[in-house]
Amino acid sequence: VDIIFITLFAYFILKSPLYKHQYLSITMIVCSGLILNAIHGIFAELGFIDIILNIFGDAVYSLMIVLKRYSMECLFCSPYEIVFYEGVISFIFFSILLTVFTSVDVSEENKNCRIHYNEKCYIHFHYLHFFY
Repeated sequence: VDIIFITLFAYFILKSPLYKHQYLSITMIVCSGLILNAIHGIFAELGFIDIILNIFGDAVYSLMIVLKRYSMECLFCSPYEIVFYEGVISFIFFSILLTVFTSVDVSEENKNCRIHYNEKCYIHFHYLHFFY
């Protein structure tokens, strides 16, 4: 899914053209990815909300990649500058989340309760992968 989103965002934001061989490779990658997911049964494990959140996370991640490329090519930002600001923002964001998630304990019946420590149960938010 990342390949599709990156291609679409690059086409609309960077105005980069698509060629016949790119359409062919995107089709092959998507088909093989769907076949591998069907073989491993990933779709059966995930609910509808999980799939939607994963697609949203992939879209945000792909947009972030294209915007980084845009800022390097059009705004002449240094890659070191981009990585520095991304690290500072991620540090602040994850510090806030760490504070919230480690101070709030939940009941054992909650489906997000997957982390047990000192006889308490804490939230496990596994959708954070689309922020890094």
